[in-house]
Amino acid sequence: MERKKLSFQSNRSTIISLLLFLSICVVGFVLRVARTVLIPLGIAMLLAVLSRPIAYFLDTLRIPKLVSVLLIIAVILSLGVLFGVIFFAGIQTLLEDLPELQEVISELSDLVLAGAARIFEGFEFEGDVINTRELLGQLSSLVVSVSNASFEVLRYFGLTLFFLFFILLEIQSIQGGLQKALEGNPNRVGYFVVLRRIYKSVFRYASIKLLISLLTSVLVLIVCLSFSVPNALLWMILTFLFNFIPYIGSILISGIISIYAFSQFTPNYPVVIAVAALVSSIQLVLGNIIEPKVMGDQLNLNPFFILLALVSWGLMWDIAGMFLAVPLTMCIKIVLSNTNALSRLGVFMERKN
Repeated sequence: MERKKLSFQSNRSTIISLLLFLSICVVGFVLRVARTVLIPLGIAMLLAVLSRPIAYFLDTLRIPKLVSVLLIIAVILSLGVLFGVIFFAGIQTLLEDLPELQEVISELSDLVLAGAARIFEGFEFEGDVINTRELLGQLSSLVVSVSNASFEVLRYFGLTLFFLFFILLEIQSIQGGLQKALEGNPNRVGYFVVLRRIYKSVFRYASIKLLISLLTSVLVLIVCLSFSVPNALLWMILTFLFNFIPYIGSILISGIISIYAFSQFTPNYPVVIAVAALVSSIQLVLGNIIEPKVMGDQLNLNPFFILLALVSWGLMWDIAGMFLAVPLTMCIKIVLSNTNALSRLGVFMERKN
């Protein structure tokens, strides 16, 4: 009898685990298929959270709701157009600099061969350490693909503004409808507490991240202008955007700027070292020292789950998923923590001090 009971419990656990796995696969598939709509919607909701204080301030000035929403949309549209013009101009310049980059990498390859020949006497090194022609082709394809992907970003941007317009315009109607839908529900107060926590957590994270990224990008711009690094405005915009990708974003953009500086200033190595050191130091101090202190315990996510979220959302929604990974994971953790049956999962995702 005892064995049958244990066998039943084991089979039940197996079935539940299998159903959970299948559910995750189905949800992931749906999120992947519907990404064309869900990505702009997610970005619009994040922008709505960030622009909510501005909308509230305009309401206090007794500006009509439609006019205030249109003003916010106009500001975001203007910034998007400005960023787009700078980005496309910078990409064009990078395409023109690729032959020069090939020559620098070829010289680096010769230096590596010469150094290796001195260290390992008696060994013969044939050919190039780096196939510069192949590398140039790959870099050119990468830049062109990024440029082509930008047209898809423009489509996403237009759809994002469309969603943002209606979210800001109808936010009070949405709140009223939700309150009416939950009338008589014994858990009504709990639902609104969870939504409030999600709003406050996402707003605090996004606003702090926005300010830190803006400060980082301005300092990188100053470094690039001080050492006459070409495309300084492009590096500022890319630094601002990459900073929203936790951990790997700052490393990637620091490496890209350092490599570009190497291609532009070789053989003036002191300048190359100065640019690389200053850019890396800015990212290190602001991203790893100042930001955690300002953020405090608000994020409260285990770094392992942040990396897991980056990979998971990146696979489903590509680069946009990596930008939205942390806010989405924060929302999931808060919901899990306030669900009785799943609260332990929420606690498991927290950062342990």
